[in-house]
Amino acid sequence: MPGHLSQPIPPSNDPWQYSPHPSCSWNLTSVMGNCSAAYNILYRTTNSYFKPAWAVTTVFIPDTKAIINHTSLLSYQIPYSTADVDGSPSYALYAGGYPDIAAALGQGWIVNVPDFEGPLASLSLSITEGLTVLDSMRSILLQPSFNPHPETTRTALWGYSGGSVATTFALEFQAVYAPDLTLHGAALGGLLTSFVTANPALDGGLFAGNLPAVYLGLTSQSPTARAFLLSSLHPNNASAFLSAENRTYTEDLAFFQDQDISSYFINITAFLSDPEVHALIKNNWSIGWHGIPQVPLFVYKAIHDELVYVEYTDEIVSRWCEVGVDIRYERNTIGGHLAEYYNGVGRSMEFLEWILDGVAEGEVVPLDSGCSVANVTVGPDTSPI
Repeated sequence: MPGHLSQPIPPSNDPWQYSPHPSCSWNLTSVMGNCSAAYNILYRTTNSYFKPAWAVTTVFIPDTKAIINHTSLLSYQIPYSTADVDGSPSYALYAGGYPDIAAALGQGWIVNVPDFEGPLASLSLSITEGLTVLDSMRSILLQPSFNPHPETTRTALWGYSGGSVATTFALEFQAVYAPDLTLHGAALGGLLTSFVTANPALDGGLFAGNLPAVYLGLTSQSPTARAFLLSSLHPNNASAFLSAENRTYTEDLAFFQDQDISSYFINITAFLSDPEVHALIKNNWSIGWHGIPQVPLFVYKAIHDELVYVEYTDEIVSRWCEVGVDIRYERNTIGGHLAEYYNGVGRSMEFLEWILDGVAEGEVVPLDSGCSVANVTVGPDTSPI
């Protein structure tokens, strides 16, 4: 759509976020290849306390006709992992730099990119993230202009790292929360099986900057939990910790790199043991406990992933396989967590083509029944990070 403003407005200052408007505030098609139009949709959803909430999603319309004569919708969960609402995709996308989205548009697919953390940037409140993803897809599929033939529409989800958490929670809740929403497959990369298992790799290391945003996101929907967090911080450096609310993911990593985040707390064990905080962690920080994915999955992971060890992904894949989920699981011998983000794009696109395009109209290439696990050596990025 033609832009209405010379520059996009950060969500924290955007009155549109509180008053629905159909088109993007600036011209997203100018920074995204293979795109004929882009829209923002403001829609109703549900938060981690199962209370009514709202969120924004960005919808990209391809400028090419799909190979198969049906509508295909890909919901792509960007791993934006920040407690800063201005780091949300609906704003961050204007900077460009997402060739994977352009590639999906080049297939003729509609691409949905939700602000799945919601308007409070509720990083690590994974119930919110999953339900927000499901409702974003509903908001698109209910629009006849986007989905003129719903009986033949095919849908898929894709997420890496933090985006894999939102994607997995969407898959786990779909059967009970959105049984009207038909899903056909999902690609899950760099699977973050639990923030609890990730924490030892975070604190004091390269990814330490994740933690302040995780704790701020965890307490974002509860005034009492947020007040307890504030009272748990050392007064002399609390402002540095809270500055994560105004930093993006990459800025957090740079600012907090190699810091001992527990040193910001008077007693971090007491904070994590608080009944409300503990309940939030129990309900939101681990995948595999709210439901079973009902669609074929492509799971990919770097064997040397230093953020969440591959053994944890092995475990959740094994559990899913035991209950009949159809999974293709690839463990890459090349690279680390960030490298696999790039190394996995081609394999994910191949899987998503099978799900969304198939071999003939209305048909999808069948996956092997059951589960397959393979070690692979794929990708140009050999970085250990």
